[in-house]
Amino acid sequence: MFFTLLLITRLALSINIKDIYHSNIDNYYIHQNQLSPILTLPEARKISIIQLQEQSICNAKQRTLGFHTDLYQQFDENQYLLALIQLTPSSYLIFSSNNSLIYRDSDTANHHYFSMDSSQQISMIKLDQDVLILSNTQAFLLELETLAARSVIYREVKDWRQRAYRRLTKLIRIQNKQFLLSAIGEDGLELYSTEGRNITFIKQFQTYKNIVDFAEVNNNVYILDSEQGLIWCYVESANLTTQITKIDNMQGGIAVDSYNGANVFVAYKWVRYAVVEYIVNQTSKYWYKHNMIYTKKIYDVDALADFAIIQGQYHHLVLFNYHLSDENTYLRHFRLSDFQVFYHEDKIYFSGITSKSYVFSELYVLPAQIICFSNNTSISFSYNLQYIEQIAKSKYIRHHQKIQVRVVDTYFYEDQVVFVVMGCFLFLILFILLLGFLIKKNKSMQAQTKELENIIQTKYKQDVLKKDEDPPQNIQSNLMSVRESKDIEHLNIQQ
Repeated sequence: MFFTLLLITRLALSINIKDIYHSNIDNYYIHQNQLSPILTLPEARKISIIQLQEQSICNAKQRTLGFHTDLYQQFDENQYLLALIQLTPSSYLIFSSNNSLIYRDSDTANHHYFSMDSSQQISMIKLDQDVLILSNTQAFLLELETLAARSVIYREVKDWRQRAYRRLTKLIRIQNKQFLLSAIGEDGLELYSTEGRNITFIKQFQTYKNIVDFAEVNNNVYILDSEQGLIWCYVESANLTTQITKIDNMQGGIAVDSYNGANVFVAYKWVRYAVVEYIVNQTSKYWYKHNMIYTKKIYDVDALADFAIIQGQYHHLVLFNYHLSDENTYLRHFRLSDFQVFYHEDKIYFSGITSKSYVFSELYVLPAQIICFSNNTSISFSYNLQYIEQIAKSKYIRHHQKIQVRVVDTYFYEDQVVFVVMGCFLFLILFILLLGFLIKKNKSMQAQTKELENIIQTKYKQDVLKKDEDPPQNIQSNLMSVRESKDIEHLNIQQ
């Protein structure tokens, strides 16, 4: 009882929701037999409408995640795809079961033979100049520039420690320096430094021996131990010492991830699979459990700026930060064995592999909407609209608004009449201006025609006057012409 009361108190103190009641009534109009989104709220975290009569024609649609697939490729039936690294939105690298590195971009498709023990878990990490491909016992650096060439240049990481078990390895950044952190089962964690093309073993941490996943954000590492729960470690950059805080001791952890360090998503396997969103204040060392959702089988968690994708077998659950909605959103990419989500030029991309195929999609957020439909006319419905907006971390506004929806059979909605009148008025003005322009142009052409006629008439008069001044010359010329013609006739008769 005390624990429940404490949890409720913490939640109340952590989430600050201010209610705002709007006194005005907004009117919306729809046509008969047309599905119409009457209201779109991009920032709404949770939206609901309460009907004020028995019947209803409107529904609230929560914001969700949409996608369209840009590329889908099938591969040879004789091989299985084991690991994927997306290099850029147009290029990727895959390691397959027949020891083949498959590199593809918009212009190139190369297959490089590369021998590694595919019975071990293979993973790849993109570094500044190379791709690190690793297993339990081996690690190699592949030069990025040579992947598009005929032969790839690679070198073995000599300082890589051989382990019987290596759960995962991730690239982390501590004070602008890059490190590799690797979970090695009962042996705990091991840390490597990466400087240029040199990877060097630094130290091993054996405090926790059942680490299944970890996430790093701004020198803070969230470690998930399947036995001891979620541990929060702050890493001092000077000597790599840690300050440890226990967040939760729930067993059965599967995966953890965080994008901003404040919203931490953890997947668990108990009797059922569940996802818990923890809210962590890194300054005050304060945390609370914000939300918990039960779902189907979970493989991994990928967190982004506004939401997290929970990888499942047949569909992938999408949870927005500070999840407040009663509805769950799913992405349906089937049987992905590996996938990654990343940002590029303010766009969100999703790439993944099944055992035989590769898929690349662009993700986008679809805002919350109120959608209405009715097959009756001349009818109206009233609703109480509520939606929550986030204005800052853990601070929200809950809006209360009355709306009225009317079904009309006119061609234009009532609130569109003003725009129609304005459109007609603008068209009339344009017509008058065009008519004035044509009249002015016609007058100009008439003036030019009149001027041309005057010039021709003047020229004609000048020619007539000139003829009147030279008549003898014309008569002389005519007489000579007659005399010459008679002489020609006389000559013809004599012949």
